Amino acid sequence: MNSVLTDCSKEPNNVLLKRLMLQKSPACLVLDGAMGTSVTLQNEDERWSSARLMKNPRVRKEIKRVHKSFLDSGVDILTTNTFKMRVEDFNAEKVTNEFNLTNSFEKEYLEGVAVANEAIDEYMAGKDAAVQRPLIALSVSNFVSVACLDRYSTANRLLRDGTSDRRLPGYGFEDHLIKSYHRARLDNKMLVEAAKSGVAVIAIETVGDLLEVQIICEVLAEKADTLREGKLSTWIALTCRDETFLDTGDTVAEAVALMAQSEFITGIGINCTEPEYILPLIGTIRKVLAEKCVEEKIIVIYPNSGEIYCGEIDDEDVVDSWKKPKELQGWHFEEAAVEWMKAGASVVGGCCRITDVDIANFKKKLADLN
Repeated sequence: MNSVLTDCSKEPNNVLLKRLMLQKSPACLVLDGAMGTSVTLQNEDERWSSARLMKNPRVRKEIKRVHKSFLDSGVDILTTNTFKMRVEDFNAEKVTNEFNLTNSFEKEYLEGVAVANEAIDEYMAGKDAAVQRPLIALSVSNFVSVACLDRYSTANRLLRDGTSDRRLPGYGFEDHLIKSYHRARLDNKMLVEAAKSGVAVIAIETVGDLLEVQIICEVLAEKADTLREGKLSTWIALTCRDETFLDTGDTVAEAVALMAQSEFITGIGINCTEPEYILPLIGTIRKVLAEKCVEEKIIVIYPNSGEIYCGEIDDEDVVDSWKKPKELQGWHFEEAAVEWMKAGASVVGGCCRITDVDIANFKKKLADLN
C-alpha cells in the first residue's frame, strides 16, 4: 500500500489523496467505465465524446443518463465526457503547426464538467449527509487520437483486413506541436475554473508514446502554481501493447521513470490496455516507483475488456463490432479488478466495453472485503 495512505500525519494537498486516506481498508477508489459503450445514440457524429455535442439537448440528456448509471453503480470518481475535442470541431481551418484554440477548449471542458455536476447533484439529492460527493476527473485526450484524423489511440484495434494498426514512434510529429496541443488544453485559466467547478483530477488519458509523456510532464511543471492553488491531482494513463511496451514501442518502465520524477503528477495509470497485461504492468510501476523512492504516487488502473474492435469485419464471433478472444471466455471484470487492487492499484475502473454493471459488481466485491 502507498505510504501516503498509511501515514495520517501527512496532510496531502489534494482531494484525491485525502479521499483515499478516508477509505476503509482495502483503500481503493472506484472509477467509472466506458462512456462510448454505454451511450445509445444512433446516427450521431462519431466524435460524440466531446462536450461540443452536448449543446444538442438529446445528446446532453443521454450523456447525463450514462453518468447517472455509473453513479448508481457506486463510483467514487466520475470522468467528464471531454476526451475528444478536435480542431475541426470548432469549424477552424486545419492547423498544421499550432493548436491554439484555448478559449474554445476551456468552454467545452467546463461544459463537460457542468453535465457531470448536474448528474452528481441529482444523484446526491436526498442522500444522507455522511455520503461523500463523488469526485470529478476531467478527461484530457492524448495528442494522436484528437490531432490526427487517420490515427487511433486504442492498443487493440483491428483493421478490416485483420491486421493490427500500430503507430510509429513519436507519431511522426515534432515535439513543439505536441507541446502546443497540451498547453492549449491545460491552460491556466481553464485549470482555475475547473477547480472552482469541483474538478479534483486532471486525467490525461491513453498516452502511448514516451515523447508525449515527457512533454506532458514539462507542461504540468509550467502549470505548477495553478495546480497547487487549485489543489488539483493529475494522472497520466498509459496505453500499452503488452506487459512491456507502450503502443509506439517505448518501454513502460521508461515512461514511469519520467512520471516518477515529476512532482506534479499524483498518479501513474494504465488505460485502454488488455486486462491480461495489467498485473505485470502494476509490478513494473511499483518497481520503478520504489527505485525512484516515490512510492507515494498512486496507481490508477482502468483497462478495456480485452475485446477487439473489428469494425465491419464479417465474422460470426463479432458482436456489435467487437470480438472476444477465446482466452477471455469466462473472464469477469470484477474478479480481475480485485486482484489489481490487491497488487497495488488505488484507483480502479474500466475503459472500452466496461459498463455500469461491471462497476457495480466490482463495488460489491469491495464491500465483501471490508
